[in-house]
This record gives sequence, C-alpha cells and structure tokens, in this order.
Amino acid sequence: MPPLRSRREDVPLLAAHFLKFYAEENGISTRTLSPEALRIMMDYDWPGNVRELETPWNAASCSRPAR
Repeated sequence: MPPLRSRREDVPLLAAHFLKFYAEENGISTRTLSPEALRIMMDYDWPGNVRELETPWNAASCSRPAR
C-alpha cells in the first residue's frame, strides 16, 4: 500500500474513522476535526502509512483526564 503522502485524499476519511473508533473504545463523546486541524493534517508530508495517522488518536485517547 502506498504511503499517505501519495493518498492525501484518504486523510480526512481515515482521521474521522480513528477519531470515532477511539472515542467509542474509550467511552467518550465523538468530536469532529476543526477545519484548521484537517488543513494541518492534509498539508503534512506523511512519510509513513496509515499507522502513522492512527497513532496520535490512540495516544490522545489514552491520555485523556480521568473521570
């Protein structure tokens, strides 16, 4: 599979999927990406694959404040 930098059009869909997946997995409400966050992600020169995009969502969901 080609790196994300070759498939930038996939970034919004994948980001939304991981955002929803990790929110549900951790029992938190699903948020949406701001236009600015999406622009930053689209402008980033992704050197890796889909896992590089997934990792920050996983880490963010694990580091949320305790209830």
